[in-house]
Amino acid sequence: MSLFDRDNLEFLDALRYGLERISAATATAASPTSDSTATADASDADHLFERYRVSDDDERWDMGELNVKIIHRGRIRISRAQWQQVIETCSAGLVEDGIRKDFYLNIFLHPSNVRLIYVTYRYKQSSDKQREFRRGILVDEASNIREMMMHLAYWFTAQPHAEKNYPVWNQLVEQAMAKLRAAG
Repeated sequence: MSLFDRDNLEFLDALRYGLERISAATATAASPTSDSTATADASDADHLFERYRVSDDDERWDMGELNVKIIHRGRIRISRAQWQQVIETCSAGLVEDGIRKDFYLNIFLHPSNVRLIYVTYRYKQSSDKQREFRRGILVDEASNIREMMMHLAYWFTAQPHAEKNYPVWNQLVEQAMAKLRAAG
């Protein structure tokens, strides 16, 4: 099993997220002016995750809803009416070794200024049915959006037949960043 296996990447993300939360809580507890309530450490993204969280095995959704597995956290269900789509980028359908690959990167914005970076990777071998991987990550205003998009790109290069496609993801990230800068 490779370190870059997709299951290992999710485990490492969960571990990293847990360590970040522990070190933030420790730093807050050590501060003489800190409020020791559990909600003081939670970011806006944490609050929205808890608000929209559904069971990890609940993959159903209705029209106008989106069911997203958030890397290192779990699954959420959101209403597109509450989350404005601000960025949409996609690759132009790449074919390598007889496998068609499509890459999508979307950014949704909640009224509380929390963003959902949502990525989809689809591939289809000529004689097989299409396979799809979807993941997202919630970021608040203090987060480095480019870094988080690259983090997702890294995760997606560990998926089947996507190992060589980091440049495609990098291009989508650059397109999204250009659109974000243009939007102001």
